[in-house]
Formats: sequence, structure tokens, C-alpha cells
Amino acid sequence: MGHALSDTLAEAPRARLDMARTPRGWVVFQMYGEVKDYTPTREEARPLLEARRAPRRQEEEEAGARRLYDENPHRFRAANMIRFSRLMVNLPDPLTVPLSRAEVERYYHAHADEYGAPELAHVRHILITPKDTSPRADAEARDKAEEVLRRLKAGESFPDLVRKYSDDEATRDKGGDVGVFRHGMMLEDFERVAFTMKPGELRGPVRTEVGYHVMECLEHVPAEVTPLRYAYSTVSSDAAHEKADRIARSRADSLRHLLRSPAQARRAAKAMDLTVYQNDHVIGSDMGVAYLQDYFHRIEALRPGQFDDVWQEYKGMGYAVSWVDSIIPQSKPSWNEVREQAIDLYRHESDRNALLRKRAEFDSLLHAGWTFDSLSTLFGGCEHHGPHGPGSGLERLAGHEILDSLAFGTAKTSPTLQLGKPTGWIEFPGGWVMMRLVERRPADPVQLASRLESESRARMERKLRVVFDRLKQRYRVEIQDQDLRATELPSLPGS
Repeated sequence: MGHALSDTLAEAPRARLDMARTPRGWVVFQMYGEVKDYTPTREEARPLLEARRAPRRQEEEEAGARRLYDENPHRFRAANMIRFSRLMVNLPDPLTVPLSRAEVERYYHAHADEYGAPELAHVRHILITPKDTSPRADAEARDKAEEVLRRLKAGESFPDLVRKYSDDEATRDKGGDVGVFRHGMMLEDFERVAFTMKPGELRGPVRTEVGYHVMECLEHVPAEVTPLRYAYSTVSSDAAHEKADRIARSRADSLRHLLRSPAQARRAAKAMDLTVYQNDHVIGSDMGVAYLQDYFHRIEALRPGQFDDVWQEYKGMGYAVSWVDSIIPQSKPSWNEVREQAIDLYRHESDRNALLRKRAEFDSLLHAGWTFDSLSTLFGGCEHHGPHGPGSGLERLAGHEILDSLAFGTAKTSPTLQLGKPTGWIEFPGGWVMMRLVERRPADPVQLASRLESESRARMERKLRVVFDRLKQRYRVEIQDQDLRATELPSLPGS
């Protein structure tokens, strides 16, 4: 409340009711008594302690960072820089690409599925999931599915049997209706049967990763291909873009195999009216363009005068033939240039050393006979995490790849966590951990089906994004309105 209130309390310790002026206004207070020699709790004193500690901590960090710099200034030196050149073979304008009707027809026949409507199916199902992974449970689930199929053929209501028997929670309240789907959206075995069914037909039991399905086809729409005469302008535009890309790629490939030296490459560029771009790249730096990462890794492996073994595509622009001109070593940095970097390194090493000391302390207790559980009591007991599925890390520690490898294994290794057995120290990005696997559950069939369907939909979204990008290139929009042209528009999601 400010110093005014504190002073008033000090001046009138016996006053039962009083008022004082503070920077924010008048305050009426009542004092019940006076506490002498009061010792604040750690939490109450923390702000004052931290304020007093901060200047000394800054001095320690500055001195420690300076020691690291003085011991080895070169550890803070930036990586060498590569100066490399790109001879760009640009894409020719598709409008200038010569194209015969035969070429358009060949392109159409090779990409006919892109010019029309895909095959669609509309199905409802009843899913019977085995209770566990045993052969007996599998046989029971199959028998149950066969019984459901017999009852459907006898005339019982599909929605009623869905509510009574289906293990698919996502479709149970919708009468088992999975909706309309195209190829690639459902489980493979489910799709294989669905696209061979006729409307009104019942099939089953159909075995998939999640159990046995009893299926009824509601609709089946065959694929439709737009005749070339109706899509000729679109097909010819696509064929021209594809041929333009092929021309540029072929020219870049020829140059890559013919050129032997940077000087020869520059002469060829001048003779062919091509552009050579010179760039500087710091070794190990992230260029921010995902599809170019491998390209820059290849550039980093070259010596001056060496060419990249392959051409590199620059999407929407053309193809580049690249070589390294020189490697520029970086000079010794000054203290002022690397001060912040040195302080960050000192903090990181100090934190790591503190963790190592604490780990050594725990190791000595374990060596003295302490158990995993008794050691955990120092922290108030073990932390419980989960249940965890693939792709989820430990809270505050991250490292989902590490946890996945330990708990679920990889394509080449088996899981290493054993039920009920504590591990040794495992290093995560956020620190060291000893852990114990408490329970291992089989995959939930419904969740597995949902995840597989989500992944399938994600693949479809990526395909649609490619088609959308092609449409944007084919039908370019030019804004004529000056005010609108000057307005910065938000980018499309995922673009």
C-alpha cells in the first residue's frame, strides 16, 4: 500500500482504526496487534532474495563467459562461408512451347484420372472387435459378425444392430454410416470390398486391422472421365507446362554433363543468354526452405571448382547447375561480437554441470542401497505420466523420439522398457530421467482406425494441395484495382 501506510502503522501501533493516504488513494485500516521478530517464509522472501541475487549472478555469468572466451576464442568463431554459383535454366513460357495434338492426346491418356470425377462409395458397417489378440477372441469376433450378417439378411434393422453390436463409436450413433469416400481414404481391405459392392448389397465378415466388418453398400458411383473434346484447353495447358518443365530439365541435365569448369560454365551462360547467380552460404546454417536442405548439404561437401553432381530444381523457376567458387574462412571474433553467445554457453554448461552433480549424488545413494522408490521419495514420490501413445514426449522434457524408441521400439529394434523394471539414467532434451513402465496396453482398435483414417485424409489433403497449386499456376489472377493491389492479403492456410 506504500510507505505512507507503513509509516502510519509504525507511528500508531496501538491504534485500532485509522486511515492513511497512499499513492492510489486513502485506505482505512484496523490493526489487531504487532508481531516482533517476524521471519518470512521462503516464498515471501523470494522476490527480495532474487532482486539481491540478480546483480551478482550477472557478474558471475559475465566473468564465466569471459573465461570461456579467453580459453578458446575459436570455439565461438562462425563456420566457414561457401561462395557458390548457380547457372539458372529458367522454365520457358508455356504459351511459347510448341505442342501438337498428338502430344496433348498422349498427355491426356497418361493423366485421364485427373480430368473427371473419382470413383465413390457410400457404405455403412457394423464393426466387431476382438476382445484381445488371442486366436479364441478372434474366432469369437468372427462368429459374432457372421451372426449379425445372418440377422441382417433375415430382415432385421441395420441401425438397431449397429446400436447393439458395433464397436465403432464414431459411427454408432449414425447407424454405422461411414460417409462417402474415394480410393485411399479408408483401410485397404475395407476399400477393396467396398468398391466391388452394388447398392443394397451386404458383405461380411471383412477382416481389417481393427476387427470384422459387416458392410452394406448404400451408393457406388463409378469414376467418370471428361472426354478430351470438353477438356482440351485444360489438358493442353497442363501438357504445355509439363513440356516446358521437361525442356528446362533436359537442358540443365545436358549442361551439367558437358561443363567441366566454372569458366566454361560462365562462357556457356553468356552464349546461351542464361543468368549466373552468386550466393554466399554459411556452412551448417538453415536456409529455411525444406526441399533445398539436401541441396545445400551437397554444396557444403564440394571443394572450390567442383560441380554439384545433379541439377537442382527451384520450384516455379527452373533448374540450376551449381558449383563452388571459394571457401571463405572466418576470422577470430572479438569479445563484443560473441559476448551473448558466450554467456548462453556458460549458462548451458553451468546448468548441465549442476545436473551432473545432482545425478552423481543420486548414484551414490543408489550405490549405498537405496531403491528406485526410496530415491523417488526425495521428490515426494514418482511422477506419473500417460497413458502415452507414439509421438508424445514427457512433459517438460520433450524427446518424443526417445520415448517412442524406448516404449514402442523402431522398425529395427524392439522396445527396451520392461514392465515394472526401473531403467538407468536416460538423457532427454530437458534433463536426465530414471523411469519404470507401469502398464502396457494393446492398441485401441477404434482409435487405431481413427488414426489410420486421419492419416489417409492427410494424404488426400496433400494431394489436393498439389492440384490446387497447379490450378493457381494455370489460372493466374491479376488485380486491376490499384487500392486492392496495394492491400496485403493474408496467406492461405498451409501455403
